[in-house]
Amino acid sequence: MKSVPLHVRVPEYLSDKLNVESADSGTSNSEVLRKIISNHYTVTENDIYNSNKFIYLTSWIFQKKGFPQDSSNKQTLIDLKNITLEVIKNNSLPSNLMEEFEKLLFDLQRFIAAYGTENNKFRFCVLYHEDTFDYTGLADYIAYKAFENRIQL
Repeated sequence: MKSVPLHVRVPEYLSDKLNVESADSGTSNSEVLRKIISNHYTVTENDIYNSNKFIYLTSWIFQKKGFPQDSSNKQTLIDLKNITLEVIKNNSLPSNLMEEFEKLLFDLQRFIAAYGTENNKFRFCVLYHEDTFDYTGLADYIAYKAFENRIQL
């Protein structure tokens, strides 16, 4: 495969971080950047959990905690439903979280079907309701994955 040069400007602090990472790994800056770019564009089975889509979905889930009303447009809700489907189809979450995302999917589908009707509220985010999402379980999973993957917090 042919390589082509790529010229970019970055802030000095990013250049410093790149130099440190290169020195720590015993490779060149170019090799570190190739790996970063390749990882960004390579799709693997578990990429959904490292994607901006997953961050968006989980942020939305936590934002909804205790607030069953929603003013999102229908397309946004459909996008959230599709991300939830991707998470479920990936099938690499622990079974307890798979059940939570299935519960979320069901509630999103119900909400979308009744979109625009009066008193249409989510059930997954009503605290102490039988359908309440397990926020603690998701938070624990995210923390576990962060340490497992050695993400710098």
